[in-house]
Formats: sequence, C-alpha cells, structure tokens
Amino acid sequence: MLFKAKQDQQIVALTEQAQIARTINLDVGSFTSYFNIETNKEHNTNSFSGTEAAYLKGHVVLEKEIELIQSRKVEVFIPDLVRIEFLQAELLKNKEVKRVEMMLAKTPIGTDQFSAAVYNLDTLVYLNNTRTSLILALSIVLGGMLGIFVLLIRNVLIKQD
Repeated sequence: MLFKAKQDQQIVALTEQAQIARTINLDVGSFTSYFNIETNKEHNTNSFSGTEAAYLKGHVVLEKEIELIQSRKVEVFIPDLVRIEFLQAELLKNKEVKRVEMMLAKTPIGTDQFSAAVYNLDTLVYLNNTRTSLILALSIVLGGMLGIFVLLIRNVLIKQD
C-alpha cells in the first residue's frame, strides 16, 4: 500500500515536470544542465529539491520514465513479499486463533454475568491464630534456662583457674 502511494506521488510529480517541459518546448533536455542542478543541490547552492528541476530532462524522457514507473510490479521491489504472503497464508490456515476466540466467548468475561471482586481493605478483619501468650511464656522459660546454663558454665570455668 505504501509502495503504491509513493509510486502515485512520483508519477504526479513527473507528470507536472513533463507539462513544464512541454510548455517550454523542451523535447529532450541536456543531461549536463540537469546534472549541474543536481550537483549544485548537493553543495547547497541551489534551492531545487527532488523533481523540481526534472523538466530539464525534457518531456520525452519524463513521459518514458512515467511509463516505466507505471509498468512496475510490487513484487519486484519487495524482496520478502513471497515469504510474507506465505506467512499470511499460514496465519489464515491456522485455526487456533478461532479456537481461542470461541473458548473466550464461552467464558463469562465480557458479559453481564461477570463481575470482578472488589475488596475494601479498611473493612477487612484479620484473624490471627498465633498464641502470643504461649510464645511469651516459652521465650521467658527458655531464656531463663539459657541464662542459668551460661552462668553455671562461667562459674565452672572461673573455679578451674
């Protein structure tokens, strides 16, 4: 599609240039005058751009160029077109997309039957099953036993010296 648009744009521009060449009765222009314009354009000494000075080629040359552009086929200018068309055919053959769409249509998502769950975190009540009093009692008992054990070991080591 993009190739066709660019091709049409190029044909319109060249047709305008051919009309200019016909107006000034320039059948076949000199290549050197067009070449000088293009060379000066590269050195930024002239304000011509693209096909603005193409009329210097002459209307015969421009009309032949238009015929050539119109005779072009898209396949010649897109080297991967065969591969792209093959992949497109494979996608069209692939029924998996249709199968997934059918499976999705069977679910209530996207229908009136579906409603998402909404939770208000401020009103949620958290239940804690841990027994804090038991943990506190065990930590006191085990801490006391560890302290007594360290004290006994320390006393034994001091008496041996």
